[in-house]
Amino acid sequence: MLVARKGVVMMKSLNKCFACLIMLAVVLPTVQAYAKGRLSFKEKVVSIGKPHEGWDIYPKSIKVSPDSEHIAYVARDKKGFFVVMDRKPSLHYEIITKDSPIFSPDSKHVLFRARKLGKWYIVEDMKEHGVYDGVSLPVLSPDSKHFAYVAQKGGKQFVVLDGKRQKPYKAIVRDHCPIFSPDSKHLAYIALKGEKMVMVMDGKEQKMYDKVSPPIFSPDSKHLAYSVKRGNKSFMIVDGKKGPGFDTIAVYLFSPDSRHTAYTAKLGNKWYVVMDGKKSPGYDDIGIPVFSRDSKHFAYMGADGDRRAMVVDGKKGPYYDLIGFFNFSPDGKHVAYSAKKGDRWIVVTDGKESPEYSGVAFPVYSADSRHLVYIAKEKDKEFIVLDGKEQKGYDKVTIPIFSPDSKHMVYMANEGYTWMVVLDGKEGEKYGGVAIPTFSPDSKHVAYTAKNGRTWFVVVDGKKANKDFVGFVKGSRLVFDSPKRLHILAFRMPGYEVVRYEIEIKG
Repeated sequence: MLVARKGVVMMKSLNKCFACLIMLAVVLPTVQAYAKGRLSFKEKVVSIGKPHEGWDIYPKSIKVSPDSEHIAYVARDKKGFFVVMDRKPSLHYEIITKDSPIFSPDSKHVLFRARKLGKWYIVEDMKEHGVYDGVSLPVLSPDSKHFAYVAQKGGKQFVVLDGKRQKPYKAIVRDHCPIFSPDSKHLAYIALKGEKMVMVMDGKEQKMYDKVSPPIFSPDSKHLAYSVKRGNKSFMIVDGKKGPGFDTIAVYLFSPDSRHTAYTAKLGNKWYVVMDGKKSPGYDDIGIPVFSRDSKHFAYMGADGDRRAMVVDGKKGPYYDLIGFFNFSPDGKHVAYSAKKGDRWIVVTDGKESPEYSGVAFPVYSADSRHLVYIAKEKDKEFIVLDGKEQKGYDKVTIPIFSPDSKHMVYMANEGYTWMVVLDGKEGEKYGGVAIPTFSPDSKHVAYTAKNGRTWFVVVDGKKANKDFVGFVKGSRLVFDSPKRLHILAFRMPGYEVVRYEIEIKG
């Protein structure tokens, strides 16, 4: 459960034994529409790029585009540093920052920041923007049509939007700024003006305060919220209107429908949740508020001393020693959360307690809200509990995932040195490792990468495809281009050549 305290958001660890589950979150698809023996594949391998002799590639710089179609990385030769996009190298530079390159959300543009002859540039699609004494990493708009960054020249800092400089200031606050609205039409950032801070939206300054915290836009892009501090008091600003004063304001958010705002605040020795200007009862500690997807329901955790309770739509539930992971069902009609009683853990679903376990985690609802699944642990075994029914225990299991049509569920299970996919309770083949699982759009196919020894390959509907590779590009993923076509970026020998591996499902 996320907890707001002293203005800092902290994650309380409920059960360390489940930490490894996040690292191997694999889970796959759904109905295997074709029997394994009837499947066949049409495979194609297309070269994207092979390193040239004399290039030193920095592996940590390798970036894959969001659509897993392109690859970019930083390399070096005798002339200096450069960025390679697929097979095309950029100009040479003295320095290219370690956070470069970056792809646009639509995968069509690559940007990086670099220094040449002591001056800094933003390079967009191999075109230089500059010249400055310093630049920040650029931020791209959600629609990929705009980009902004902070630049410094002559002792002043300013935001550059689509190549055009905005007003210079003493400094620009770079903590989560600048930020584009979800519709890409607005840009907001915080500037230091004298000894004060000011929010700037679309180039227009709002009121100055002693401190201004990072802004958030509402999902519909029509509203802007942020917290400020004047003297020893903090206030929420929503659409330019200042709320009541508190000692601290920690977390603030909009509802999915953009009609409600909520934030956590401290006054004296008590914490409160303020939603639409109405303050909750005070607690010794309080959790981050959560809206249901339809925005009709609202919940948070409140602590009185060592006792903690979930508060849903203003009604406080029973006290427990700890509250863990909380989840609304997609339709907003159900709630589930993990809780600790003494040294035992339970899942509370619509007020009803599950059996007790030595650990529980990750209550997840299906898309149609009809099924609930979570991970439980007992006697050194981890297992899935689906709709209250315990499944087989393993050394480890991963977070379960439902198919898009909610009719099937898969997860990965580990026994000793092997991993397998478990689909609807049925175990698949055992491998040395499995990763990057994904569903087809129609929920009829599931694909994932697997390995035996040092060889990696793709498995579709339980059947191994024909091509083997030395590995798959970090950050790449299996992408279904259609219900029966998928691709991924892979490495093949010799020379670790990057290729686009395509599979068409036949049968």
